[in-house]
Amino acid sequence: MLGGNRLTLLRSGTEYFPALLEAIDGARQEVYLETYIFHDDITGRAVADALSRAAQRGVQVHLLVDGFGSKDMPRDMVEQLQEAGVRMLV
Repeated sequence: MLGGNRLTLLRSGTEYFPALLEAIDGARQEVYLETYIFHDDITGRAVADALSRAAQRGVQVHLLVDGFGSKDMPRDMVEQLQEAGVRMLV
């Protein structure tokens, strides 16, 4: 590791998702997110909203989702992300 970096282990979605949203909302240059499952639920919408906000404020946002695990991702969510400027790859 290089100086100025840190590693925090997170247990379960209870710890992970609030930390993820905070990191996305605090991003200033780039966000790279890779996920197997992107559900259409409260958490998935919150992540999509945070990614959209980041892209709209000029952060380069890159999202990679698994084509099988996220096959039910709704079209309106995909369109929201793309319209905000998120670079998305399935």
